[in-house]
Amino acid sequence: MADELKLQDLEQVSGGKFGEASGKGKTYTVQKGDTLSSIADKFDTTTAILVVLNADILVANARKYGKTPVNPVEYADYIYEGEVLRLP
Repeated sequence: MADELKLQDLEQVSGGKFGEASGKGKTYTVQKGDTLSSIADKFDTTTAILVVLNADILVANARKYGKTPVNPVEYADYIYEGEVLRLP
């Protein structure tokens, strides 16, 4: 699934609209040493789903540091301690 994501898909997901559509409203605060894949494992989901749910955060973080990853999955590298991520 992750390879099927396109940058346009990530940029269109913003403001939690996708997360709100799930109706669950669960969140997780990133801890020191967390990775998106470790968070996905912890909550029995996939990195690709977390990337889509949190696209606005990941894209903003990458841009903040002047990065434009080629593959949308590379945005998963841009999470930081203290951020609140949406969960499925």
